[in-house]
Amino acid sequence: MSTITLNKLAEISSGQGAPQGEKCFGHKGLPFVRAGSLDFLLSGGKEDDLERVSEEVANEYQLKPYLEGTILFAKSGMSATKDRVYTLKSTCYVVNHLAAIIPKKPVDTDFLKFWFRHFRPSQLIKDKAYPSIRLSDIEEIKVPDFSDEKKRHIIPILKKAESAKQKRREVIRLTNEFLKSAFIEMFGDSVINKNGWMKKKLSESDIEIIDGDRGKNYPKQQDFLDNGWCLFLNTKNVTKEGFKFNTTMFISKEKDQQLRKGKLQRNDIVLTTRGTVGNVALYDNSIPFDNVRINSGMVILRANLEEFNLVFLEALLNSKYFHDQKDRIVSGCAQPQLPIRHLKDIEIFIPPINQQQKFADLVQKIEALKSKQQESKQELDNLFNSLMQKSFKGEIS
Repeated sequence: MSTITLNKLAEISSGQGAPQGEKCFGHKGLPFVRAGSLDFLLSGGKEDDLERVSEEVANEYQLKPYLEGTILFAKSGMSATKDRVYTLKSTCYVVNHLAAIIPKKPVDTDFLKFWFRHFRPSQLIKDKAYPSIRLSDIEEIKVPDFSDEKKRHIIPILKKAESAKQKRREVIRLTNEFLKSAFIEMFGDSVINKNGWMKKKLSESDIEIIDGDRGKNYPKQQDFLDNGWCLFLNTKNVTKEGFKFNTTMFISKEKDQQLRKGKLQRNDIVLTTRGTVGNVALYDNSIPFDNVRINSGMVILRANLEEFNLVFLEALLNSKYFHDQKDRIVSGCAQPQLPIRHLKDIEIFIPPINQQQKFADLVQKIEALKSKQQESKQELDNLFNSLMQKSFKGEIS
């Protein structure tokens, strides 16, 4: 199959330096896209929600507007290793850490958008210690040399597959929203508390709050192992979706025995208190690690199971009611923290255990549905990736 260099199909450039100072940004003008904006945008965020730069500031800093259809990805810093590729949906200004691919013909806008779903820009990085991608290397990317007619043939096929993926993601999102709505429907507005549920501070409820060990025996860098006796949880392992084990670190049995606090038991709930504050995960039998300790950036919540259903409690800790209180007492900007003494003052409501169980039964049914939805999503992802492979190998006629 013949190829053509990317610079024959598109103009390749980078954005400009970001204006300095908060006064340069506001609610008027065009959105300003930073390298850190890509994750937000690819997760469903809107360009309209980004900070904006007025025409006057743009002229002062000589910012160039980039039009709808421009393809962006990070070309420097750790963001360049993430392969986050985004296509502008409206005219925006772009920071100089981003490469901007501007297709020369309308047909190549969609063609190159899909191509960069297939081609990983990070493979152009020369030195992993100092991630950077040169514009000259981007210009020389080899792209299939298809006729415009062939491009117009494969683009609708890929768009149809992509649309099916997006619809499945939306179904999963709506299912998650349903659970939030069901929680409010069953337990009401927790601030108004028209149902008259019992309310207590965390420190007054039958929930033990246990922090991680901070003593002299706290593990040092050399104590961490790729495999070992005890999983040592990092705050990155606790996300908005629960536990994630993409990266793990362990400590030996000897080091584990030196620590006094922070050992998880099944049915404990973990709450992050430093960095990304307020992520919650339930350590139940679905977690494939028997020995687990938390680090000093989180706490264990160990509830009396006669008073609390854990599915209900996890939902309560994820609720707006809880997070609104948490946000008022989090301290620090560069490294947000929720001190335990403040955490203890957060108020929770405690419905009768039978009401909590009804909610847990509903969650069980919804989780079974979500599992089937995830299977369908994986099938669609596999189909889409297969279609892209065949399309760019010229195997779809």
